[in-house]
Amino acid sequence: MLPTEAGHLSKYLTTLGVAIVAATISLAGLFLRIKTELLIPLEELDRLTPEARQTVLQRQEYVAFATDHYWTFVCVGVGVGVMLFVVGLYRWIPKQAELDKYDQVLMRKVESEVRPLTEPEQENRRRAEAVEIVKSAPLIEPADAEKTGQGGGGENNDLHLQTSDHRGGGEVAEQMRQLTGLETYFAGLLARALGGAWRIDVGVAVRSMGGDAEVDYLITPRRGGPSFAVELKFIGRTGSSISTLRRTIRKLGSIADASASQRIPIIVVVIDDSASTYLVRHVEDLVRKEALESHPAFRWIVESESEFEEMAPGRLRQFFD
Repeated sequence: MLPTEAGHLSKYLTTLGVAIVAATISLAGLFLRIKTELLIPLEELDRLTPEARQTVLQRQEYVAFATDHYWTFVCVGVGVGVMLFVVGLYRWIPKQAELDKYDQVLMRKVESEVRPLTEPEQENRRRAEAVEIVKSAPLIEPADAEKTGQGGGGENNDLHLQTSDHRGGGEVAEQMRQLTGLETYFAGLLARALGGAWRIDVGVAVRSMGGDAEVDYLITPRRGGPSFAVELKFIGRTGSSISTLRRTIRKLGSIADASASQRIPIIVVVIDDSASTYLVRHVEDLVRKEALESHPAFRWIVESESEFEEMAPGRLRQFFD
């Protein structure tokens, strides 16, 4: 028998012993109550009909028999319950100590895989993402690509790159402020959705198949269970940062595969409200396809900016069940 199974058996024996003691005491109390109710004066017994009198006398005979064996029943029931409780507890305590030690070792191993990002590192991460959103080539729909001569022709329904323009640092700073606001808002939404039973680390470096990788949120249940590596991505109205989605999804899959414990990847994609319906559909299809190929347990959320800001904590909580 495996140690975990032996621990479960001991726990069941302990619980069964407590249940037997509780049931014995309850039945003993019920018996005393019935015995009291059947103590009927002779005057009242004489006034009963023959059938009712016969029923009462028969029940009194049963009670008289049970009274003779009352203490035997109580002693045997309590004795068996206490014996099972002691045996189960005696075997359960060392097994539980082993399980606690295992959980501590596993937690230390998991924590050794995680390093909080410093403030400069978080700033550089946001700046790199903002620069990529601002500087990368925007995307246009196939119909527009054909008009401008940038389409590939044929049946290619994917989005196409326009020529990238060169925008300045002001837009990068504005994009950084927007990303910081989204990250802060989402951290608060996570806290409201998950409560104090979960540990939420914002901005950490975790071990992946290709070395350390930065992740926006690492969410770990305090009482054991799978953790969650979460990335938050923003897609502008032109879809200029859509090329980073594949990279981010594959990075999350690599983080989940390299973890010593079960770790589930989640990507949250927020799309600008002014983005076209075609772009939204394309992002949803891309995320679904890449996520399913990256990791079997992958989960994803794709919302417009307004829907994201109105998301109820209870709906977000469902993704962590």
